[in-house]
Amino acid sequence: MKKENNTVIEYELTETELIQNVTRQNGALETKVYKYSMLDSAEEKKNEFIIYVTKMQVFLLPKKDIIEGTPEELSALLRNGFGSKFKKLN
Repeated sequence: MKKENNTVIEYELTETELIQNVTRQNGALETKVYKYSMLDSAEEKKNEFIIYVTKMQVFLLPKKDIIEGTPEELSALLRNGFGSKFKKLN
């Protein structure tokens, strides 16, 4: 979850897709769904996951902000969803 200017951005990851929910200050909700097959790649670093929509657009998911599940579970989910397009960096 991320807060910017009273806007809350939450990500939900399933076995096949990333769902981005944006709640605006006025309460309006915008949802975007990204199938893993439509995304470029994903990386796991020490403190965060980076999901590349394109080479120039990314979603940064800090491990400390995970609300449900664990970083290990998210790593496994991304590894399964992205296959060879997932890299774990140390």
